Amino acid sequence: MSHCLAQDGKAHHHIGMTRLSEEHCNEERAERGSDVLAEQAMDCILALLRRDRVALTRESASFLHFIEELWQRHDIAPHEVWQELEARIDLSEELLRQGIRARKGGRYRSTKLP
Repeated sequence: MSHCLAQDGKAHHHIGMTRLSEEHCNEERAERGSDVLAEQAMDCILALLRRDRVALTRESASFLHFIEELWQRHDIAPHEVWQELEARIDLSEELLRQGIRARKGGRYRSTKLP
């Protein structure tokens, strides 16, 4: 028997340890995780719109904590994320040094810019 935790925190029992039930549990966890991530991002945006610095700080901390938990669950070390951000900043700075402004619809486009 396998178990999944529902949003209410109660275990849902799946009879038989089948691949289908494991995939279902993973889908439930991913959906719940994306819901939490979206909610925390929205809390940050609302605090920003209200110009509530204290709330923005608090909500940002919650958001970053959850992101770190996601990284950990997916075996992503924090330094990997920071390296990716550094590479994006380096790319942006290099393009600027060359007088190139990466932009949507332009000759040089990048989704890697911060």
